[in-house]
Amino acid sequence: MLTLNTEHLRYIGMLTMLIDHIGFAFNIDVFRIVGRVAFPVFSIILINNIIRGGQEILEKYYSRLLTFGILSQIPFYLFTQSFQLNIMFQFLGFVMYLRGSRILGMFISVLSDYSIFGFIYMYFLYRYRMSKNNIDMTMALVSGMLLNIMFIDILHVLITIIITSIFLLIELESRGRGLPYYVFYGFYPAHMLGIYLVKMYLQI
Repeated sequence: MLTLNTEHLRYIGMLTMLIDHIGFAFNIDVFRIVGRVAFPVFSIILINNIIRGGQEILEKYYSRLLTFGILSQIPFYLFTQSFQLNIMFQFLGFVMYLRGSRILGMFISVLSDYSIFGFIYMYFLYRYRMSKNNIDMTMALVSGMLLNIMFIDILHVLITIIITSIFLLIELESRGRGLPYYVFYGFYPAHMLGIYLVKMYLQI
């Protein structure tokens, strides 16, 4: 079976997120299509690590996502002009759900970037990675379709379905870490703030 290293996926996620956000800031449609790769990538990394690390990694994720979610909220608002919670809280809500705070976790997810669709997507990816059940596989693909239905563009939906299908069929492995976790997490608010400042400088 084909395997992928989660460390390589981190770089893919960061790059496609950067491309997506440049596309968002400067209205470049093709960049936004490429950006549909990012959320599934970060979701599968989170889920893979939780399955491997159990309760201990859940606690680490909880503290890191809460800290960087708070630090990212002002850059997120400046960048998007949205009062939603940023994507860190999307992942935090799912982690809280797995830790036992189910109602609160789902509520935080609803208030976040991908809303309830992001939560449902992670939920069925997690269920499938745990059970390898065909029903969970089908639901993961359906939730992947719903994840980007807001774009009303078949290419956005198709990219998510393709990426999700790949993650359902491969195994992931963790071999070393090239970046400290705070660099990986810190890239999120830093790149949004950087793009915002460039846009303000160019007065677009």
